[in-house]
Amino acid sequence: RNADKFFKPEVAGNIKKSKQMLSSFDCIGLQSENRGGGLDYQHVFIQYSGKPGSYNPIEEPKAVAVTPAEPVAETPAPTADAAEPARTFTAASKAPKQLFTVKLDAPAAIKPQKFTNHYTGENEIFIQDTNNQIYLISASGKILWKTALSEPIIGGICEVDMLQNKKIQIAFLTKTRLFIIDRNGKTLSGFPKQLQGEACTPLSVFDYDGNKNYRFAYGTSNNRVYITQKDGTVLKEWDNVYTKSPIDGRIKHLRISGKDYIVFADADKTYLLDRKAKVRLNCGAELVKSKGNDIFTDLSSMKIVMTLTNGKICFITSADKATSTLLRDYGANHHFIKSDKCYMFGFKGGIDIYDSNMNLVFSDNQSDISEIDAFDWYLGAYSGASKRLYIYGRDADGKFSKEEIKAASPQFSITPLKPYTQPVAAVCNGSVLTVYTF
Repeated sequence: RNADKFFKPEVAGNIKKSKQMLSSFDCIGLQSENRGGGLDYQHVFIQYSGKPGSYNPIEEPKAVAVTPAEPVAETPAPTADAAEPARTFTAASKAPKQLFTVKLDAPAAIKPQKFTNHYTGENEIFIQDTNNQIYLISASGKILWKTALSEPIIGGICEVDMLQNKKIQIAFLTKTRLFIIDRNGKTLSGFPKQLQGEACTPLSVFDYDGNKNYRFAYGTSNNRVYITQKDGTVLKEWDNVYTKSPIDGRIKHLRISGKDYIVFADADKTYLLDRKAKVRLNCGAELVKSKGNDIFTDLSSMKIVMTLTNGKICFITSADKATSTLLRDYGANHHFIKSDKCYMFGFKGGIDIYDSNMNLVFSDNQSDISEIDAFDWYLGAYSGASKRLYIYGRDADGKFSKEEIKAASPQFSITPLKPYTQPVAAVCNGSVLTVYTF
């Protein structure tokens, strides 16, 4: 990744194009001395693992040329009785470009998740299989290590710097324990820690003041909410906080206009508390978060965003005022996600995408959407009926392209993955993990 600093442009370009071949080696050292002063020599050290492989030059992913849908004139924001979406995709599906494939020892149990290599700044992929084995995989598709756990991970992982030395660790929960693992697969000293109860939510990590004095938050099956210090000690303000039923989804810390909100929801109520577990806003029974969906912030307009069980989208402002709008009758079983650029709904009739002003900018009528994910204007929608993943991208002119992966599962992620310049789709099909470019 630093080839440009040390080699001529044509040499640096060849090194970058050979990234996939070079990653097959455990270690390669290159030394090149200056021609000046009469000294000129090269030294090469190579250590090879002996694994079979083939050489396929890898290039940075590029946007795929597609036949886009016709643009539509600007229309006012949709209303509840809007009969047709603003733009419907009709062009034929295209085949995505494959970057690499990795074979796990068993089918994937969680979505592929991004982890940062603190040495290079590039990304790696973390995943667990149904044998509870966890893996760290390089951005070129090499398994760096794998190790077994006694329990499945709940939800996803978080990145932490527990030692405050700019070395990043992986933090996650199983049903009974909190794990902190370094990038070599070794458990940090003092971990895992036994939880206060059986966890029912993914781990949340809060760094209120940006000083790495972390707080770990999770909910348990006996309706308790815990926020602990780094050593596992429960904060006294959170020593007796209960919900009506087990929490659905991750506990969130959100900051809007200088106010802290600790936000979570169960099947009956949405809770908005401050750091001291005091009620920040009492939403009442009418604001119940939709099941299985996350809670987001829209920092551009300083709002908390979520969807409700009645299918409405709900905004909570820094004035502690909640408003909700029915964009379309998505029903209680819809899927909702927000990226930095757009809002996406998946439902029985397909997908709808809205811009930041809640104008409907794209629809695709694919039935039985059971999982969605998004980053920026890149989106993925999985259909359980057809076992296909549909991935979408929007160009600078606002036109959407569509690609299709026929062998897929709900275990997929749409994510940036350095060193690639475009986001990728990391998709599992049984024990096979495949990474595609958009």
